[in-house]
Formats: sequence, C-alpha cells, structure tokens
Amino acid sequence: MPLSSIKYVTTGTWGPGIARPLTAAEADTNIHSLAQGIADAIASGVEGVGIANITVTGSQMVFYMTDGTTKGPYGLPTAQANYRGFWAAATSYSAMDIVQVLGFGTYMVAYAHLSGPTFSPSASGASGAWYVQIGPETSLVAETNNITSGSIALSEIHASQYLRFSTTTGTVVQVPASIFPVNSEIHFRQVSIGAIALVPAAGVSLNVPAGFDPGSDAEGATFTLKCVAPDEWDLFGALAATV
Repeated sequence: MPLSSIKYVTTGTWGPGIARPLTAAEADTNIHSLAQGIADAIASGVEGVGIANITVTGSQMVFYMTDGTTKGPYGLPTAQANYRGFWAAATSYSAMDIVQVLGFGTYMVAYAHLSGPTFSPSASGASGAWYVQIGPETSLVAETNNITSGSIALSEIHASQYLRFSTTTGTVVQVPASIFPVNSEIHFRQVSIGAIALVPAAGVSLNVPAGFDPGSDAEGATFTLKCVAPDEWDLFGALAATV
C-alpha cells in the first residue's frame, strides 16, 4: 500500500486533510501504510561498505574494505627517543631523551628541564617527575681497560672501569672537571714497574689520606677514585706514601 494513501485530519505541509476525525479503519490503514513502507525500505536497502581488516607494518596502517578496496597507508604518529649518553649537571634535556646515570640506572626524560648540580631520580618540576627509570644500572661490574700510554685524561668512558696500567716509565692521569656525576667510581691497578700519578684539573678536589700522595704505591698496587660531590673525589687503596 503506497504511503500516499495515508489520510490526514487537517491540511498542512503534508497535504490536504479530510476535516473530520479518522475512523478506526482509517487510522489502522495509516499505521499499516507506514509499517509497510518501513518493511519495503529494509528489504530494498543496500548494505554499506565496512572494514574487513586492518594491518600495521612499522608506522604504516592500511584499511581493507569489504568491497575489496583499500584505504591508506596512513602514517601513525611515533615518539622518537634520543640517547644523550651519561647524565650531566646544568644540561638542557628534552622529553624522550634517554640518559645513563652511574649508580642509578637508565632513565627517560618525561619533561623538558635544566638538570641540577646532582642527579636525583625523584627530581621534578611543575609538570611532574622529570625522570622515568627504564633500565637498571649497567655498570655494576667494572669493565677492564688496559692502558699502555704514558699520559691519559679520564673521560666518561672510564667511569666504572678497572684500569690496568702496564707502562715501565709510569703514567700521568689527568682528572678533569665537570664530567663525572656523583657516585662515579674508577679503579686503578699498577701492573708493571711504572707508577700511576693522578693530577687533578683546576676546581677538582682529591681527598687523599694524610701521609699519602694521589698515586700508586708499587707494582701490583690497586686503588679507587670515588666521586662524592661535584668534582670532589675520595681516594683510597694502595697509595704512595708521601716522601
């Protein structure tokens, strides 16, 4: 039954009215016409195109549709981490920077900030905690490094290393400023007859026990440098006695 057979009481945008109340049969006819129209629309409707499958390869996403077509690839947003090496004081860090901190572990920077004089895993600003630990300390076991030069300057690569000096004439070791974070340790061993002598740069303090010099005592001697404050080191072990 066509929808045009629906009868209206009043005249309006829907069409002319019959100007009297509908009879029961006319009201039922109207309802039946509407129900039939809905059924016809459902029966003749066309199924829409949907998503059959989605694949992601790397940072690219592709939609496979039910009609056999594809949409994409679309690039997915990715966060790019940036390895910055060992943490340093008074340094500008950005979110997603990754730093290693001797004695603490590996951390990712959560919010951009200027680092303080010493590292603190709980350091924070208005936005929240600056650091999120993502890995354990990787320098728990000292790596052995054999030194044959007569003069070296310590650098970040020597942090937590076990340095073995095998020169016969001795080695002068420069201890630089503003490189090593607090808690850094460096271990020394005089393997041959050449003694090890530490020379601190300007601004660097070596806390040597009374009656001893900052260097090795004899062949086979071992000693350790321990950073206890910015550019301040405790020195202990088989040290050379002051002459």
